[in-house]
Amino acid sequence: RWCSRIRATAIVSEDELRSDAPPPGTATAGFVGIGQNRQHFVDTATGHTMVLAGLNIAWPADAQGACAYYDGYFESVRAAGGNYARVWLGPAVVGSFNPLALLREQYTSVDQQAAGLVDCVVASAQRRGIRLLMALDSFNSLCPSYASSNCMWEKSVWNAANGGPLPRGPLGFLQFWSDPTAVAAFAAYAEYAVARWGAYRAVMAWQLFNEVDGAGFDLPADGFYEWHARLAAALRAAEARAGRRRLISESWGLVFGNPIVDSSSSFDITTTHEYPRVSRGQSSNVALNAASWTARKLALYAKPSFVGEFGCDDSTGGGVPGRHSLHAASWAPLFAGGAGTGMVWWWDKPGVQTMVLAELRAVRGLVEAVGARLPAGRGMADFIWSPLVFADAPLAVDLVGVAGTAVAEAVGGVGGGGGGGGGGARDAAAAIVALVWLHAANDTCVSEPTTETGSFNLTLGGLVGAWRAEWIDTTSGAVLPETRAAFRGRGADEAGAEGAAQPVSLPTRSFWYDAALVLSATRDARGCHSVSTAVK
Repeated sequence: RWCSRIRATAIVSEDELRSDAPPPGTATAGFVGIGQNRQHFVDTATGHTMVLAGLNIAWPADAQGACAYYDGYFESVRAAGGNYARVWLGPAVVGSFNPLALLREQYTSVDQQAAGLVDCVVASAQRRGIRLLMALDSFNSLCPSYASSNCMWEKSVWNAANGGPLPRGPLGFLQFWSDPTAVAAFAAYAEYAVARWGAYRAVMAWQLFNEVDGAGFDLPADGFYEWHARLAAALRAAEARAGRRRLISESWGLVFGNPIVDSSSSFDITTTHEYPRVSRGQSSNVALNAASWTARKLALYAKPSFVGEFGCDDSTGGGVPGRHSLHAASWAPLFAGGAGTGMVWWWDKPGVQTMVLAELRAVRGLVEAVGARLPAGRGMADFIWSPLVFADAPLAVDLVGVAGTAVAEAVGGVGGGGGGGGGGARDAAAAIVALVWLHAANDTCVSEPTTETGSFNLTLGGLVGAWRAEWIDTTSGAVLPETRAAFRGRGADEAGAEGAAQPVSLPTRSFWYDAALVLSATRDARGCHSVSTAVK
């Protein structure tokens, strides 16, 4: 009997790999790294901030023309100003519904037809400057069908019934994390992915599993944490052998994730999947939920965080967001310090692509407006974005906002005093840009506002010095010049008998669904920002 071993080699040469110039015919410059604020991503060749804007395109809706499908989708994302997509390489089940699933017949053998499709997907992304988060597998292969219609243990390549190393029966999948053969085989599979696609700058990060907590009834089985440490180390070592350091992540179906894994230095990113389950008592305000969890995870883990999936409550068979909830959940995380937009799941549903592309155009306008108000040569990754303090907000309005302070000037910095999202108003004393998002609280997945909010005074704490306020058209991302207004925040050194920084009160515009505000510290005649910091 003849046996052969296939070893994938880099598609891009090592000379190109180590050069700061992009490979010929590609739109990407460098690999993706983490900015000095530990909240945003940067292009490692140029140092430019990369605010992720995109969606999940986990598998092709047209299985017969996968390459053409991704070419068309990526081109539309690029043309709209987007730069990100999430792609699945699983689930590892026999005859997987996903044409890109690599382990679809045997756990020891990568399907070369599927790998060829992944080749063209990655190359297509690279030509268009789209960054990919590549999920190596999904929970579906490690949970039994009696638990959910999405569970496929009976067809899993890891099941002994299909030639796998794990015991047959409804609970055999629980040994996946500790079985030596299964662990070694998955590590070899991960190393194969690095060898075949690691040279592409389009590959932003590896994700071990999609919603890994779905494998094992949301409870970590024996060996679960050791498995994650070993697999992250295997990926890290495989990249290091090629002179690279690529980002590694994990994802969770439960919105709070897993603090043990998420806080580990083995993982570079935290993501949130938000599908508000009303039956569990969750609010149907998907946008505010997404922003809240983004801010919490930034404060807890001091690493980039973004909403990797969102939709409406899908526990009753629905889940596809309408225009307003899709818009709101796309925008909200940006104003909580998130590394990118919320990434909608339903890419293959009629109308969703059109809605997403409109949001990407508007978000690109917002990002450009913010960049134009930062000092020359500086990007969002050069600033720590700390939560703004609001007071007297109407109950009918959600308020989300952050103030950007240059990393060198931030009090405490990221990782100290509560991490990248912590610090509150004290970190805003030297801020030069702030972002505020106002959202009608009754604009949710189950209802839309029927009347305007009306105008009110927006009370902000922590902003000191002379500032300019500008409203953003959230349908286009453009600044509305006629709305510009000047104001001044008083610090403790100017507060007189009060002895404390005084909040600023700004009149707002009435709106139906949402509104956005960019605040920028103004410069004096010498080009200096007119801000002051109290010194005690």
